[in-house]
Amino acid sequence: MNFFINIAEKNAGVVDGTIKDEEAAGYLKWCKKEVSKRVDEIVGNRCNESYYIAVNLLVTMNELLNISNMGELTDGLLAYYYRKYSRYSAFKKEIIAFRDKCDNVQE
Repeated sequence: MNFFINIAEKNAGVVDGTIKDEEAAGYLKWCKKEVSKRVDEIVGNRCNESYYIAVNLLVTMNELLNISNMGELTDGLLAYYYRKYSRYSAFKKEIIAFRDKCDNVQE
């Protein structure tokens, strides 16, 4: 672990500044497209043992979208995939289980 911290400290001065809003929007759009493709591959091909990966990707992407909306919380991405794959009960159970777990952490 210390190895990674040392590298981060060495490179802290190398990364100077931040990305522009346009670049951030572009990266966010690209990330959302990649997450959507991966989730569609996992769920569409009925890889039940990997549904948890798809849900983790969706929740992470949803959190990124929430952060980028500057505090305006939305579960639109999760709701979209919940409706899109409404006939996939195992996938829906994973979404519900993950959301319940997150709700318990926040309490």
